[in-house]
Amino acid sequence: DYGSDERLSLGDPYATTWDQGADPVGFAAEQVNLAEEGFKKLAEKGAEKGDGFDRYSRFFGMMASHYNSNYRGLDRFLWGVAMNRDLVGQEGGRPPLVMVSPATQRRALDLLINKGLTWRGGIPDSQRMLLANKKVGSFGEWFDFWSFDPLPRVVNNSRYGVLASLLDHDLLERLASQAELDGKDALTPIELTDKVFATVWGAESPDEHDRWTQADFVDLCIEGLKRRTTPDTTALYDSLLNRVEERCKTYAKSTDRQVAANGSWLVGRIERFRNRQATEGV
Repeated sequence: DYGSDERLSLGDPYATTWDQGADPVGFAAEQVNLAEEGFKKLAEKGAEKGDGFDRYSRFFGMMASHYNSNYRGLDRFLWGVAMNRDLVGQEGGRPPLVMVSPATQRRALDLLINKGLTWRGGIPDSQRMLLANKKVGSFGEWFDFWSFDPLPRVVNNSRYGVLASLLDHDLLERLASQAELDGKDALTPIELTDKVFATVWGAESPDEHDRWTQADFVDLCIEGLKRRTTPDTTALYDSLLNRVEERCKTYAKSTDRQVAANGSWLVGRIERFRNRQATEGV
């Protein structure tokens, strides 16, 4: 039924601007797949003979925007509750608040992880240089400090949005409450963070995108430990950081010098934070 602005602002995941479909998660998955088809056509359709090379960047930007906008915000299916306006004693009336089914929660989580947290830009490395050209109005083409190869930052910005939403302390608190009320099949904070951890830290030799995401993971866990949140949520952040430290110690022994350097740097980052916890109580 119709979702009002009130329901939208209060977090009803089924009240979505421009979409009152019965399956927003399924629709998001279809649109992500559509954008993936667009990425495949960058070299063929991105620019025509006589166009400036900046047309490739514009085409890629359009596909990337469509790709990211359709999975971004799906975390609302993890923490949100559906709202009904049925009255007390109404025949066939529904309860005022209904939690999202665990099956839908897991579909949303899988889409966020499999399409957002593992995204590598949608194009092969051989096409990355096509994105180096930009054009702004009548000022011609120009390079800023990163646009020679913008893909790593584009990928990291997209991944960070997903990672930050999944490690958010409010989401973990609400998910814990819902799991307590929803029964044995409910999605729990531990299940969610285990999936995220396995995705971010599973590679034996993480590439440039994975290493950046790993650094963000460490920072988000540290920020989570600084929050005034529930004991269970704090303990979960602490456990994650301990697991990360052990993983980074393994990376520090890698024969890949870049992987080893990243692992050593993150171990030092964690150790410095632990020292501040002991001496300053942060």
